[in-house]
Amino acid sequence: MYMPYPKELERLKRKVEKTRPERIVKKRRGEEFPLMSLEERQALVSKYHPDYKEETKREIRVGPNKGDKAPHEIVDLLEAKSRVDPLRVNLSQVDHETDVLIIGGGWCRNGCRPSCSREWGTGYPGNQTPPWRR
Repeated sequence: MYMPYPKELERLKRKVEKTRPERIVKKRRGEEFPLMSLEERQALVSKYHPDYKEETKREIRVGPNKGDKAPHEIVDLLEAKSRVDPLRVNLSQVDHETDVLIIGGGWCRNGCRPSCSREWGTGYPGNQTPPWRR
């Protein structure tokens, strides 16, 4: 199924196609677009990349990472009301202890789990049914 570009991207696509022959000639002559300096790249990254924008993060108020900053969505999850029903789950007895809990991740999880096990001890794959829910 073909999905067309939005109108603005179509306009830019046509501009790229129109200037391609000229750019190929310049490339063959060794005239290339000048690379940005490290300072220029850092300025762009710090201005536009979400990992560098302070307004996309906030301080974690609870748990072992208290005081660290993380994206709002992660902090929302960490600070949310627990879904564990204390009447159904005995939290005083540890059934399975892990240093790293890997939630989701698909095939990436499979590559991450051995690394976590080597580095920190145990990793628990989050898509398996945990012992407390069996």
